[in-house]
Amino acid sequence: MKCTFCQQEFCEIIDPSNDPRGFIPYGENQSSRQQQTQQRQQQAQTIIHITRNQIPIRFQQRTNVFDNLLQLMFPNTQFQPGQSLEQLIDFISQNDPNRYGSPPASQLAIDSLQKINLQSECCTVCQEEYQSQQALQMPCQHHFHPDCLIPWLKQHNSCPVCRFELITDDDDYNKRKNLK
Repeated sequence: MKCTFCQQEFCEIIDPSNDPRGFIPYGENQSSRQQQTQQRQQQAQTIIHITRNQIPIRFQQRTNVFDNLLQLMFPNTQFQPGQSLEQLIDFISQNDPNRYGSPPASQLAIDSLQKINLQSECCTVCQEEYQSQQALQMPCQHHFHPDCLIPWLKQHNSCPVCRFELITDDDDYNKRKNLK
């Protein structure tokens, strides 16, 4: 016996009435698959009502689920359905309030870092030994050469290893952080 679709020698006959998943073997009656596809399309075209803050949101017919999610996540934006994945990533990254990373650490936080003497260990940024140089120790106990850590902290308020956050002077960032 040969498969009617691929003409291969191995063919397994499946009784469709015993299949609990409603599986339709590949190559079987295409009209039943087309019917299922049409039913799915009709279901997708139905306007969906979702209540969010007591306001019904109506989805227009979209090409896929992601377009509907975008409309829900960004209801007042210009993102158009059917745009490419690259455009979607660009759109989301431009609307991320943290897109530039964490704000700089406050000068007070930088000045209050503990100075310690280490000899045998390596700085995790530059991988060089401390060789009797002073190191700066973060509250999380990670330590670095001052020349490696201070430029980082002037751009980010976090430990380069574990992301432990120091205080910052950015009030907006502090408000967003407290809301989480």
